[in-house]
Amino acid sequence: MVDGASFLDPTGIASSAAHAGKLLGSYKKLRTLTKGTGLEVHHLIEKRLAPIIGVHERDMLSIPLSKANHRVFTNRWRQAVPYRTTKLTRKQLMRAIEDVYHDDRKLRYATMKYLRSTGWRG
Repeated sequence: MVDGASFLDPTGIASSAAHAGKLLGSYKKLRTLTKGTGLEVHHLIEKRLAPIIGVHERDMLSIPLSKANHRVFTNRWRQAVPYRTTKLTRKQLMRAIEDVYHDDRKLRYATMKYLRSTGWRG
């Protein structure tokens, strides 16, 4: 967690006790907060999917990560949802989230909860 930071999550997802120790928030807020730290801000659902789920990429739930960890999740998203994908069902996106975050229960849960909070039905 970035020194002096608190959870920055307008949806209330990050305030859950299950996410203690993870800094989650909107991409826009986290970019400002992590500037100069060497961390990269990762959209929990890839920003290229923002138009599909009807949200703006700057408002998407995100997390600061090292460059190496960011690359791992980005590569998993590329495997789960090929580039140039323009339409997804809810079931397909939920499966992609499960695949991408298969080894991180807290991020998987936060991402699923965020998706539900958008109201997107697929």
